[in-house]
Amino acid sequence: MSAVPQRNAAMSAPPTRWQLHYIVGCCAIIGGMLAYCLSDFADWPKLTLAPLTGTATLAPKSSNGGITYWGALSWGAGGAAVGGATGVLMARWLGPRRYLLQLLGGWALAALLLGSLYFFWSLWPI
Repeated sequence: MSAVPQRNAAMSAPPTRWQLHYIVGCCAIIGGMLAYCLSDFADWPKLTLAPLTGTATLAPKSSNGGITYWGALSWGAGGAAVGGATGVLMARWLGPRRYLLQLLGGWALAALLLGSLYFFWSLWPI
């Protein structure tokens, strides 16, 4: 008997393929929604398309009635890429722990819900 607990063989094993995909997918969803919402909330520079003139600019806020959707979408895609890379590193470092899989699934669902509600709320005229 020792004072230091022994690591379970299942906890020290590398993650299986479906666990790695699950972790990377959840982290990508969290990172994508975080970047997508923060780009709007913090007024990060976005690609703005002006439909009348046919020009594209990189500006923090669209004052000329330009379309910023593609800029926000590119921020979300970049956040998803960073989140997915973080998920790969986290899966390799932490391994397939059951609580980690459940926690990431809950955070991914919460990110989708809160991000969707944020943009749904911004559609209401004030």
